[in-house]
Amino acid sequence: MNTRITALCVACLGLVGSFANSVENPANPTRQETQARAMEHGIFQNRLLNRQENLDMSRIEKLRDALRNDPDLVPFVAKINFKQNDDTLVILGVVNSQAVKDKIADKIKAVQGVKNIDNQLKVEPKAQ
Repeated sequence: MNTRITALCVACLGLVGSFANSVENPANPTRQETQARAMEHGIFQNRLLNRQENLDMSRIEKLRDALRNDPDLVPFVAKINFKQNDDTLVILGVVNSQAVKDKIADKIKAVQGVKNIDNQLKVEPKAQ
């Protein structure tokens, strides 16, 4: 049971790769065992499975600048995050209306270098 809990905690924290293979016993599982257990429980990090790329800060600022140019979107800029999955830019965060969500998607699509977007913004009417 302790081994299972340890494997889950390590996977959740994204530390799967830090498990040492030096001591092989049930109390200290190998990296492969830990990854297998994490996958069984559906908590294996996306970045390990989907070749997720990290966006550099200059690219993130370029995306946020595109939103800052619209006064209606300024209140949401700090609440919006981005991640890159292969050739798709994922937009994450919370906005207060579908119109704002759509407007953000349009602004991001217009940024040079953006090919595909996955707009995962959540609409919560009380957000702002």
